[in-house]
Amino acid sequence: MDSSSVKAVIDVGTNSVKFFVAARQDGALCELADEVKITRLGEGQGRRGAFGTEAMERTASAVERFARRASAYGTGEIAAVGTQAMRTASNAEEFKSMVRKRCGLDIRVISGDEEASLSFRAASRAMPGKVVVFDVGGGSSEAAFGSDGLLSWQRSVPIGALVLYERFFASSAGPYASDILDACRTFAASEFRAHIGSVLTPPRVRYDCAGVGGTFAALASVSIGERSVAAGRRKAGVQLSRGGIESQIALYASMDCESRKKIPGLEAERADIILPGACIVASLMDLFRFDHLTVSAKGLRHGVMDSIFEASSP
Repeated sequence: MDSSSVKAVIDVGTNSVKFFVAARQDGALCELADEVKITRLGEGQGRRGAFGTEAMERTASAVERFARRASAYGTGEIAAVGTQAMRTASNAEEFKSMVRKRCGLDIRVISGDEEASLSFRAASRAMPGKVVVFDVGGGSSEAAFGSDGLLSWQRSVPIGALVLYERFFASSAGPYASDILDACRTFAASEFRAHIGSVLTPPRVRYDCAGVGGTFAALASVSIGERSVAAGRRKAGVQLSRGGIESQIALYASMDCESRKKIPGLEAERADIILPGACIVASLMDLFRFDHLTVSAKGLRHGVMDSIFEASSP
């Protein structure tokens, strides 16, 4: 396979590093690898304003491993992007330098608006017509909407599952009292209203809704009760109802972290942050008045891949 037809994307997020390799064959995109490694780059960043040494080491090691994997595929181009944690950490340049020395990659830190637009680009391809796309990450959450793949509006809000976990839940493994849960949900709702509420003025045309990112994948996996690799492929297209989200919130809040790890469908590494993530999803659905949404398998890394193949086309 010609190396110019194989490209890789490494998405360095607040909670995880995502790796995607694809090739263009006969005009179509062929997926070669799509993996996620939770590294918690943004762990403790809210308190310190900077990345911790261990978090940088974990994340740089993951990026280096993925870069080697990309080379093994004969990749002609590797695009590495950084999101909210790298937008705000005081030592983001130190981390970028660490990665550059280890594997020669320059991480391009993208804006919140670009993150939202790229996630919309990826998810909206499978949903023609008018669609709102929510992307819930570890450090920020994005909302974007448009019609038939054409973006009309996007916004990034600096709260994510890891951020809310450290602010409201990290002091205890659970179960959580209603006052802690209420405080988290009130804070999330107020942040989304402040950043997004001004655009939601009636009358509004009805949109479909897609959710992308690890939180949505986990909620979908729990809803179907599976977490195997094969089951992961079936998460795409899963419908999540507003009532179902509330049921999952109540379940997670009633258990400690070790008990949550035993829930069918929930990855052990996500057991601590799934509750704040679900609270964010509920807040977004309330704000946009959605009764249900569709989980998408496509996200930021797929949008980046689309853009680099488009840029390299004649």
